[in-house]
Amino acid sequence: MWPKNMTIEDRVNRVAEHLIQTYTVERSMPGYRLLAADLEIDLDIKEKVCREILIILECYSLIDIKSNNTVLISDCMRTEARALEVRFNNKLNRDDDLQKLVGLVNTSRKVDSKKIPSEKNLAELLGWSKQKVREKSLWLQYCGYVECKSRVGKFLIKKLP
Repeated sequence: MWPKNMTIEDRVNRVAEHLIQTYTVERSMPGYRLLAADLEIDLDIKEKVCREILIILECYSLIDIKSNNTVLISDCMRTEARALEVRFNNKLNRDDDLQKLVGLVNTSRKVDSKKIPSEKNLAELLGWSKQKVREKSLWLQYCGYVECKSRVGKFLIKKLP
């Protein structure tokens, strides 16, 4: 298992480096679920965490998860695996949904400085599915803006953009 103090950024970078070392650009990787299962064995992390990290890597266009669940490694992943924070900031500036989530987090923080609503409550407030809230919150977790207590679906705010 990874150390508890390992940040999401460290985990994403570790998975990215593993993919770079293991797969070539020309060759597609195994399917999405199979790849997550392989990563679970290779890196000793839970498959669910691997799937979330793969979603983050896809959001950064470092991998491409096709409709048939085939995963392709992007050319830029080899040269830009460490430039994720810059890409997050660019994504935040262009993603209206992510800005709405950040705005709600900021508003909630003014009400209660230590926490914001659960994923279920956020989904209801924003009119989104819980899955969409989870995917968007991965961006905030990755940059260390929020910490998600996964068992209860609650967010603890660390800092905000």
